Amino acid sequence: MGKNKKLTENQIDILNEVGSKRKERRNREYYMVLFGVPESNAATDEERTKEDEATTFEILEEIGIDKGNVYQVKRFRTNSKKTTASKPLSIRVTFIDNGDIVLDTLKKQRS
Repeated sequence: MGKNKKLTENQIDILNEVGSKRKERRNREYYMVLFGVPESNAATDEERTKEDEATTFEILEEIGIDKGNVYQVKRFRTNSKKTTASKPLSIRVTFIDNGDIVLDTLKKQRS
């Protein structure tokens, strides 16, 4: 675009949407989501977080992924604002490096 042309509001919205989608896709490369992992009944948030981490590390070990590659383990609600849902909250595992480590590990196990 030339210097003298101004973007319309619609064009700006489209560019923002494209940028947002690209950022979201790039961020997804660094994490995986675990569904159906039972939630802890521990009394404090800190204890629940430690139990979630321990459970997550057991799962990762089972599939051959080193827990040293993990940056963060965090519970979150997916696609629902209901707080009375009977399903456990999902766990997002964020990796230090690109999440391809998961795919690479699983591919090696298939060979």
